[in-house]
Formats: sequence, structure tokens, C-alpha cells
Amino acid sequence: MYHLGRNTLLFFAICMTACGDTSVSDDINDRNDMGVVASAEELPPCTAENEGEPFFVKSEKLVRVCSDAKWFAIKNEDTEKKDSSNSEQGCYVSDKTADSLWVTCGSYSFSVPTSGANNSSSVVLDSEKIATSLEGVSGFTQKGPFLMGSEVNVIELKDGRTLDQTGDNFEAKIQSDDGQFKLNARMMMSQYLELHAKGYYRNEVSGKNSNAQLTLYALTDVMMRSGGVVNINLLTHLEYHRVVYLVKNKKMKVAAAKDTAEREIFNLLHIDSKDFFSSEDLNIVGSSEGDAALLAFSIMFQGDRDVSQLSELLTNVSTDMEKDGKWDNAKMRDSIADWAENADATGRLETIRANVEDWGLSSMVPNFEKYIRSFWTKEYGLPTCDKDNVDKVVAAGAERLVESKNRFVCVDSAGVGYMWRRATNLEKDTYGWPAGTDGQIKSGDINTSAKYVYDSVMGHWREMTELEGIYGFCNEDVEADSAASVKPNKSDKIENEYYPYVVCTNRHWEGCSAYYADTRKYPSEASDGSVRRGDYTTNTYVFDTNYGFWRVGWSEERDLGQGCTASNHGQVVHFTPDYTDADFYYSCRPDSFLVDYGFFKGYEYYKPEQNVNGLASDDEHWVQTQFRWHEDNYEVGENTFTDGALCNDGDMMPGHIITGSKFVCDGGFWRAATVEEETFGQACVTSQPFMMVGSMVCSNGKWRKATVYDYDLDDIPGIFFNVSGLSFGELHDSRDGRNYRTVSFDLSSAENDVYGVGLKTIGDDMGEPMVWMAENLNFAGGSDYPYLDGHTKCYNNDSLSCKKGGRFYTWAAAMNLDDKWNYGLARDKDGLVGKQHQGICPEGWHIPDRFDWFLLFNFILSEYGAIGGFSSGVGYPGADNGSGFSVFDVGGYWSGNTGLFERQTGFDVEVFFVSSNELAKDKMNAVNFYIEQVYGDVGLEDKARINTTVEFKKGNALSVRCVKNYTLDVDYWI
Repeated sequence: MYHLGRNTLLFFAICMTACGDTSVSDDINDRNDMGVVASAEELPPCTAENEGEPFFVKSEKLVRVCSDAKWFAIKNEDTEKKDSSNSEQGCYVSDKTADSLWVTCGSYSFSVPTSGANNSSSVVLDSEKIATSLEGVSGFTQKGPFLMGSEVNVIELKDGRTLDQTGDNFEAKIQSDDGQFKLNARMMMSQYLELHAKGYYRNEVSGKNSNAQLTLYALTDVMMRSGGVVNINLLTHLEYHRVVYLVKNKKMKVAAAKDTAEREIFNLLHIDSKDFFSSEDLNIVGSSEGDAALLAFSIMFQGDRDVSQLSELLTNVSTDMEKDGKWDNAKMRDSIADWAENADATGRLETIRANVEDWGLSSMVPNFEKYIRSFWTKEYGLPTCDKDNVDKVVAAGAERLVESKNRFVCVDSAGVGYMWRRATNLEKDTYGWPAGTDGQIKSGDINTSAKYVYDSVMGHWREMTELEGIYGFCNEDVEADSAASVKPNKSDKIENEYYPYVVCTNRHWEGCSAYYADTRKYPSEASDGSVRRGDYTTNTYVFDTNYGFWRVGWSEERDLGQGCTASNHGQVVHFTPDYTDADFYYSCRPDSFLVDYGFFKGYEYYKPEQNVNGLASDDEHWVQTQFRWHEDNYEVGENTFTDGALCNDGDMMPGHIITGSKFVCDGGFWRAATVEEETFGQACVTSQPFMMVGSMVCSNGKWRKATVYDYDLDDIPGIFFNVSGLSFGELHDSRDGRNYRTVSFDLSSAENDVYGVGLKTIGDDMGEPMVWMAENLNFAGGSDYPYLDGHTKCYNNDSLSCKKGGRFYTWAAAMNLDDKWNYGLARDKDGLVGKQHQGICPEGWHIPDRFDWFLLFNFILSEYGAIGGFSSGVGYPGADNGSGFSVFDVGGYWSGNTGLFERQTGFDVEVFFVSSNELAKDKMNAVNFYIEQVYGDVGLEDKARINTTVEFKKGNALSVRCVKNYTLDVDYWI
């Protein structure tokens, strides 16, 4: 309504003034004149008395009409210049069309719309106030782009002269991270607006978002903005105070004030902005020169500042420029110039370009770099860089940089053109130098402490390396000189641990190992086992054909002068060193450490990082040798040494010196024979397969007593149960059909009572012999014995072992109880375990308790003696198994030791049996037989030890012997 009324008012004001109450045709014929003034300042006051009166303002070439106490200007795009010599004539209506009047003022004619308040041809310029017909105001808010959620506040101004606020504000939020905002402007009553943007923004220098919010201003005449597009940026912000000052204090129109302020601001960075668009048109991701200049401005002002520092800088600049359009802070200008030069020299401009490209807001980023370079080069006082100055090195002309050692070189850069860049030390220190002689060294012209060397192969001067500063120049002549080409490493630039030396090679010094320093001149081929001393160290090196190169040798190889390699494995040398009267014997054989740790057994072997002579493990010549000279036992050496002769495994020979001693060849080397080997007259060596001699076994290089497992199943009865004068009984186990030998002991016939327990009396009370199984139980269970499942074992998990030596049972399994009772006391529970507890024994038989075992031991010891009663040894004196109890060395299963099967591997016998007694919740009362083989006057003899109260974990699986149930009227429980 207001917009329509104002246009209508203008139309009628012109019409009434020109025509009075007559028709339009009369106006034309009468040529009624309108008032003419030289400038708007000469217009009379606009009051109610001259409401609607028009005046032609000659300086503006505009018609202004009095309305609502204001003089409003009207200009039309259809204005044209007429051929009239009377330019001082007044204004009159000269023609009309269906929708407009033509008004002629001097030599100009223009149309005034007669209908349609929103006629698109009507433009209002620089008036104090005119209602806008824009649908909206939009644009981009940028430092870098403001982020989504940032606020844009639009403040309406009364006019273009006072720039006072009307009190009407409009708010919008940025809806995307490209900084764009849109505002509905239909209710705006003035073409003059002040915009404030506040928010976080993308920092083009750091590549990150700002850590705080920034506020930017803009002042605009929206009637001059096509489509109401107004961008807010650093330029609109910096010009704000200057424009306000020029309008209010210098009475400049807004457009002229903005043009002046923009020109002054760009001049801060030595940028000519005459061909740029208005500040509200510029966009840092645009493609115009003004866009590139704006981005350069934004980058240099941002620098490495945080938001508070940037805000302070912007405030200082805009405040300083407000009255005179100049920025007088030379220190800050210098700081910006220095930052720009450093960013250019260190490649940061490329990073900044990549940051802007990563925003993805434009297909191209404008050439901001040229404006940055232009600024710092002018601030530095550098001359023009052109084809005549290419490769020229100059100092900065700025007075403040007179003491600087920096120099700048003019280059023709691909894709950029002629530009100044910071000169390198080489460029500035050697500028203008003539060619020198190969290896010539000079101090720099600018950096006099720097050293430069002329390299004839490269054909120019170059910086002398740190190593050249320490060791001198390296060329072909030095490399050919063995003494001069290798030096001890004195540089911190090369790790001394792995590179104790430096070597001249290919015209430069490089770190090298002691190995390389010592052997680089050695022949590439030599006889196997050849030994040489290092050229620079005391290291020994051996040529080993197994590896095809010189390897680091052992100290023994140095002393003997002979390498220990695969070709002389087994060789024995007699060594008499010069420094002593003593002599030694050495043999070449595998290194014991490596053999012990499995290196030659196919296992993964951990190589230490460095060997004994300092060679790094990643060096191609680092090897852990298989063979090494070992000092032999002197007695073995002097009794067996034959120069050049090797022995065969298993050979036995008397000593050269001590003829009564025997020596055995084992693994290709002589050693002293063991007592067993001397006794049996038979060697037992590692390479020898399993061998039995009588009741003795040679296995893994050691003699041991044969066990039941070493015999064939069919041979066991004749070997272990062929007891003179003894007949075994038989127990048939109907559960699985197995038969077991049994042995009976008539306690009432005991002649001796070893422990004084009254064996005769107990035997009389029994009224029958005490019957025991003479073999270990091998009952595997079944559906009626669920507690056995998983709780019995055969030796080495071999079912044949169970047939030979019986089965192993945990305590709970032997008691036929749940496995949980391996961890609890069952005797305290009524009915679980009592006297003559059957457990897994056949019907009528029971698991022996401590009393049963005690009776057995006492009887056998009293009647047979320890040796004859218990030993299972065949072929030894007294080992006749006279009692028939047949103690077999079968071993056991130790659950607590990661599930290992164990038994004696020598001449001793140690056997454990289950007892029904408990010692603790998880401990059983096991029974232990220990029959030790000792050497007596006539050779090996048995010595027995018995223990009925051995503490054992219930979870261990041991052998079981069952004893037949018997009756006692007297309680003999122990």
C-alpha cells in the first residue's frame, strides 16, 4: 500500500504541476515549465505548501518531487538526450503514451510511469528514502565462509544522508556451510540497509573452523543491487566506518562514498581496484580479479591470528582509516608483509589453495597468490621481476630490512610467470662466482661462516656437506686411496652404533659398518675357512663358502688361523699358542647355544639385533654361524687326538695316555665313556637308534633300565612274572573280561614284625591270606561308571601302554566319585568313602587304604627284604621279584604340570599308587616305591625306599592295585 501510494503521488505531483487542471494535451501545447536548480542543496524546504512540486536538479540530471517533507529523486532507464541548444530551459511534459508521460528538462527527456507501482523500468537512485520493491535480500557471508547457524541481522536505515536507523530489524540464519543467507524483504521501507553477520567461519589458512565467532558489517543500497544480492566480507566490513564518515561528515552520496572507501582499502595492499565490482559483489571463491584480491586480503589479514587477534586488527584498520582513508600502522603492515613473504617461501600458499579447494564451493580458486606476492615484494622494496632480471639476486630495498641476510631471486616460474622468491643460501652466497677447481672450498659472501665446494662433475658450486666439513672433500682420488677413503665416524648425523666408520664412495661420504670398512678391498673369492684380520679393526673375518662371502669370525678362529666351517666339521686341532707353554685341543662342531635353542631343529630362532662384532642384524653379511671351534676336555684330547683323523659314532677306544680308560665317539667327537658304557662294554650315543642289551636300554644317548613299555606285550609274562617257586593266582574282572595275576600273603606266617604291629596276630584274625593284584588295574569303565570318563589316562595316550602297565586314575576316579571330590574331603561325608571302599575295583575287592599298604610293606620287608620283595629289575643281583608283587616303572600323569606323563629315565625306579586315604581337600595319601640303582662291590645293586604317606594332588593320575576284601574283628585302622 505504501509503495503504491508513493508512486501514485509522484505521478500526480508531476501531472498537476505541469498541467494544472487541464488535460495532458493542453500541458503539451502550453509547455508549462517546472522549477530548475543547480544542485540538490538549492532545493527549497519541502513543506505542505509545495507538496507535489517538481524540480529539475541540473547536477544530478534528475527530477526531484516534494513529498512527505522529503525531496525524492526519479530517474528512468529510458532517459535519452535530445538535440536542444537551450539546456537551461525549465521542465515540461512533452509527450505521453498509454502508461507514461515524457518530461523534457533542458536537453534531456525521460518517461514517468502513469500506472503500475512496480514498473520495472523505474529506478530510484540515492534518495533520502524510497520504499523497496525487492522480494528479498540474499548473499554470501565470508571471511572464509561462515558456518551453518551463523546469524545475519539486517537493520533498515531512514535515508542515505543521515544513515539513521528506522528501528526495523530483520534476522536470518545461514542454512549451509557455504555462508549463504536469504531474507524476505517485502516489508522493507528503505533502500538503505546495514547488515551484521556473526558466527564461526572456515579458516582458509589453518584449514580448520575458527575457534570463536567473528562479526562483520556491510552497508548497502539495495536498489543498486541486482536481485537484492549483498555479500558480506572483509571489504564491506573495513569500508563501513569510512563510508559512514564520508556520508555524514563530507555529505557524499552513499555510492560515491563506497567507491572512495573501496579504492582506499585495496590501496592498503597496493591493489588497483578501478576495474573491480562493488564490494558487495565480491566472493572469495569467485573467478574475477576482484574476487582474487578479496581472497588475498582475507588470507593476509587472517595470517596465524586467532579470532580475537583478527577482530582487533580489523578494528584498528577501520578506525585508523575512518577520517583520512589511510592506515598509519607501519609496524602492522610490516608484520603482514613478513608473514606473506614467509608463506610464499615455505609453500604455505599451496596449502592454503588446497584448503579453499577442499571446501568444494567452486570449480576453481582465483589467483590470489599474485596479489599476495605483489604486496610483500612492494613492501620489501624489490624492483620489477621481468625477463631482463631473471636469475638476478638482490637485497630488499626497504629500510627496515637493510641488515637482513635474506636475498631474493627473480625467476620465470612455470604457470606463474615472473616472480620474486627467497634465494637459497647457495644462490645468495655464491652469486656471481666464477667456476673453481674440483674440490675448491670458499666461504659464502652473505653467510661468511657457510662453506661451499666446487664440484667439477656437477659443474657448479654446491653447499659443502657436514661430513665434508669433518673429513674433507671426497672424489675419485680419495676413494682410490685405501688409507684416506675410510675414517672413524665423528658425526652425530650418522648413528655410531651401527656405522662406526665413514667411507668415501661415489664422491660423497657415507656411514659404514666395521665389516664394510675392513673387507671392502678383500677378494670376492677365497678358499673355504680362510682367515684375515680387519684392515681397520682387530676383527677376524672368515671366507665361508656356505654363505659365499667373508663373515665375521670368532676369536678362536683368529687364534687358530683356521675357520670352522661346514667343510671341516669334526676336525680337531692341537694348538700351542706362542704366548704360553700350555697346549689345547679344539674341535669344529655346531655352536652349542644355537643347538640348545633349536636353530638347527627347524624351530623359529630369534636373532639378536647385533652380533658380537657390531654388525647390524639387517646387514646382508650378518650371520649366526652354525659351527664354531670349541675347546675340548684336555684329557679327552691327549688320549684321542690323531691329526686329521675323524671318528665314527659308536666307536670305543682305549686312551693313548691312560690306556685303562675308554673313550666313545659321539656326534663325530670323542668323549670319555660313562660308567655304564665301561661296564657293558657298549657305547650309547645320540645318533644310535633304540637298543636293548639285556634289561638295559640305550635311548637318546643314555643307558637306562628297561621298563615294561620297552618290551613286546607277549614277552612281558615271561620276563616279569617268571618268579621261581611262585604261582600267581588269577582275578577275572567280569565287567570287561580282563584277567589279572594275583599274589597272596599269609600274614600269620610272618617270622619278623618289622614295625611291631603284630602281623601274626592280624593274620590269625583274618583267618585267610591277604590277596593283592600283581598287576596294575586297566579298567576303562563304561555306562555304569560315568565318573571315569575323561579322568583316566594311558601312558603317552597310547592304549598299548595300558595293556602293558595298566591305567592311571585320579583319586576321585579311583574312588568312583564325581570329579568335584578331587577338591573336597569325601571321608567326612557319610557313605562316600569308608574302610575297604570298592571304588573301581571288581566286586569283592577294594582300593587299599594306608593300613592295607602298611601290612603289605611290613610283611614283604620282613620276609623278603626290600630288594627281593619289590624290584622289577631283571638281570641284576637280587632283583628276583621274590614276593611277586611286581612293581613296574610305569610313571604317572601330572595334571598340574601342563599335563605331562613322567617316569624315571635312568636306572632308578619310582612308582606311585593310589590310596583311599586323604590328607587335605585336594591332597591324597599316595604310596611311593623308590628302588634306586647304586654301584656296589659287584656292580649295580638295588636299594629300596618305601613311603606310605606321600602327599599328592588328587588330580594327578596314578596306578591302582586292588586288594581282596577280608574280615577283621579288631579295628586296626591307621
